Amino acid sequence: MAPFLAIVFLPCLTNAAPGLQAVYCQAVRAWAPYTAEIREVRWCHPAECLGMGGAMFQYDSRVIAIDPEWPFKDNELLLTMEHEYGHALGLPHRYGNSIMKPGWDPPFASAPTEEDFSDLRRISGAKAHLPEQRRELRERDHEGTDTQCLICRGARWVCEDQLDKP
Repeated sequence: MAPFLAIVFLPCLTNAAPGLQAVYCQAVRAWAPYTAEIREVRWCHPAECLGMGGAMFQYDSRVIAIDPEWPFKDNELLLTMEHEYGHALGLPHRYGNSIMKPGWDPPFASAPTEEDFSDLRRISGAKAHLPEQRRELRERDHEGTDTQCLICRGARWVCEDQLDKP
C-alpha cells in the first residue's frame, strides 16, 4: 500500500519548493476531488509578494508564490495555501464563511467550506455550456462585469467567440 500512496501524492511534491511540499499536499487534499493546474509552488522572490498578504497566485504562469518573510502563525500557512489553490481552481475572493475570504481579519475558515465547494460545483457545472447555464451566469454576474462575453470553460472564463478554441 505504501508505494501506491507515494504515486498518488507524488504530483503534489514534484512542483513544490523545499519547505512547501507538505503544506501544498495538504491543500490539494483539502480541495479533493477538484484539482487545479499548478506549474510551481515556490517562495516569492525579494519584494515580489510585497503587499500581497503573504502569498499570491499568478494566473498567467499558474504559480503559487509564498512570502518567506510573512509572519505566519499556527496553521496560517496552510490556510493561505488552500486560499491560493482555490484561486487556481477558478474561485474569486468571497466574503462570509469561506477560505476565499481576502485579508487577515477574523474569523477565518479552517478549510474550504461547503460554500466554497458549492461555488466550485456551480462553475464546474457551467463547463457544459448549456443555454440555461449561460443565461444564469449572465444574470448573476451582470453587476459590473461584461457578462455578454464570459462563459466558464473549466476553471477559466472565456469569451463566447472562443468556445471552439482549445
